[in-house]
Amino acid sequence: MGLANEALRSMERDFLELLGRLIALRSISAEPTCAPILAETAEVLRQFLIGCGFSASLHENYGPGPILTAECGPRDAPLSVLLYGHYDVQPPEPMDLWRAEPFALQEFDGTFYGRGIADDKGPMLLMLWELCKMRPNSSPVRTVVLLEGGEEVGSPGFADFLRAQRSQLAANATLIVDSGCPDNGIPALTTGLRGIISFEIHLRTGERELHSGFGGCIPNAVQELVKLCGRLHEESGRVAVPNFYENVAMPSGEELAAFRSEQERDPIPQKAFAVTYLRNIFPPLLPRSVHALLPSLEFHGISGGYQGPGNKNIIPAEASAKFSIRLVPNQDPEFVRDAVEKFLRKNVPPHVSEMSVHASTPSQSYAIDWTSASPAYITLFRAMEVSLQESFSAKPLHLREGGSIGVVGAFKEILGIDSILVGVVPPSSNIHGPNENWQIDTMKKAQRALASFREIF
Repeated sequence: MGLANEALRSMERDFLELLGRLIALRSISAEPTCAPILAETAEVLRQFLIGCGFSASLHENYGPGPILTAECGPRDAPLSVLLYGHYDVQPPEPMDLWRAEPFALQEFDGTFYGRGIADDKGPMLLMLWELCKMRPNSSPVRTVVLLEGGEEVGSPGFADFLRAQRSQLAANATLIVDSGCPDNGIPALTTGLRGIISFEIHLRTGERELHSGFGGCIPNAVQELVKLCGRLHEESGRVAVPNFYENVAMPSGEELAAFRSEQERDPIPQKAFAVTYLRNIFPPLLPRSVHALLPSLEFHGISGGYQGPGNKNIIPAEASAKFSIRLVPNQDPEFVRDAVEKFLRKNVPPHVSEMSVHASTPSQSYAIDWTSASPAYITLFRAMEVSLQESFSAKPLHLREGGSIGVVGAFKEILGIDSILVGVVPPSSNIHGPNENWQIDTMKKAQRALASFREIF
């Protein structure tokens, strides 16, 4: 890792060494074989927090990796903040598209690369460094840390843990540095997140593969699956499931104005996503805003038949597909899940002999309700807003986001606290994809903002 960049040279070497150590750990929650590495990652973070003067503990059996809790400051403090992050990451595939080893911190042209650098090891460590390691010993604020290793697979068991530890985790607000911003120079404070339900369909048209010479009279599982999947969307791109858009929360005037401002600033937003155009499925809304303001249904993968090199002339007997629903505030997750399953079963092609549909436990959407937000939360939110504006020399936009952080809804439902969602990672960081990155200048600005926010401690 070269140190030619001036901004990089100015960062603390201890921080960079720990960041490099975290990036090197292959903490993939979706791979069962990575369980020991998840445990090792949690232990590295536990030792770091102990060194910062926190009491820290690991809690097993609540997900693919241990949940880490730590705390410092008096229990009866007038102000308390819960710092949340996740140390698990997405798989790195496809490997051939990475410009360097994914599990090594690399620096190219003023930008860090590596799996987890933007989601969420980099932002998480920056938050812990500024608000825990640099925490004044005389601070009257109680700081609680909650880190998990299962966010990328839906945080299984996390809600149960919150219920079991409700009193220990009590706080005035949760701080999460794990959301997006429009561009490197423009920070955001996320005011809403979409919920998510993951689905997997598996269908069968026969008992075994057959020679493709029988083609024409034998049902093909891949063909039937593609036909079924195609029925889930209208030609316009809207989801075809009846009542799918029922009870969708209407955007506020501030939200619409923020997206209009973004459109004026960046009239060709598709470039940030490396696509040629953005679909306009609901003309009253700007295409750039649809991902945040409307629910969606997106396919993630389809499989069936032969996938190896060359050809294998067979008619597949089974095929499967994975997709997810993103939910917006006011939607009923159970209603949507049932409606999608009902639609699939009603529209299954007649040549399918067997079909199964598996749906995950829904993750709730989230939106800040300013009418019920506590004065302490509003004070902390405004302090972060000022800190970001001073550091980036740009007022942070208040935007709903299209992604999901399932635990945010759980914090509200179980602990009764709202979250301050700091967005300092732009679309160009390519989280979940190859060459995940975070521009060092943006990272430094985020660090300064967190250091300024620390002053209230």
